[in-house]
Amino acid sequence: MKKRYIIGIVVVALILIIISLFAIYKFVSENGKNYEIAEVKQYNYFILKQNNLSRSS
Repeated sequence: MKKRYIIGIVVVALILIIISLFAIYKFVSENGKNYEIAEVKQYNYFILKQNNLSRSS
């Protein structure tokens, strides 16, 4: 009787885990963000210039 009780608890736990994983997957897949690339109309860029910082005299 005790062995049957433990097997029942394990089966119920596995079913609950599977259901929760499925629900989490559905929630994440439905609420995932869809990114779109915006049209670039103007290019603004700059170049950083670094002075020579070597310590040779």
